Amino acid sequence: MMKYKKIISAFLMLAFVTGCMTTRTSSVYNDVKMEDGENPLCTIQIENTGWFLFDVIPLVCGDPRFPNDWSCRFFTNTITLENNLKVLEKEMDKYKTTRIANVNSLNKDNFYFCFLLFRRACLTSAVLLEEKK
Repeated sequence: MMKYKKIISAFLMLAFVTGCMTTRTSSVYNDVKMEDGENPLCTIQIENTGWFLFDVIPLVCGDPRFPNDWSCRFFTNTITLENNLKVLEKEMDKYKTTRIANVNSLNKDNFYFCFLLFRRACLTSAVLLEEKK
C-alpha cells in the first residue's frame, strides 16, 4: 500500500510542477514604433507545457481553457500550436484588436529518467497592434 501512495504522491507533485498553460504580456515600449510605423499595444508570450510517458502517452498538460490558472488536463495532449493560437485570440479580444505582427512559435522537448518521462512545451509569441483608424 505504501508503494502506491508514493506513486500517487509523485504523480500529484508532477501535476503541480508542470507550469501548465501560462501567458505573459508587456506593454512597455517607451514610444517605440514598429518598422512600418504601427503602434504596438503589447507583446504576448504563451507557453503550454506537459509531461508524457515514453514521449507518447500524455500524463498531464496545460489547460488552454484556463491559462494562468492551476488547471491541468490529465491524459490529454493539449500541447499544440492550435491551442496556443486560441489563447492568442482570447488575448486579442481582451485588447480589442484584430491586428498582430511578429508571430513566432517554438516546440521544445526534454527527456528525464532514461527516456521514461518527456517534458514537452509549445511557445508562441506575438506583438498586438493598435487598430487602424
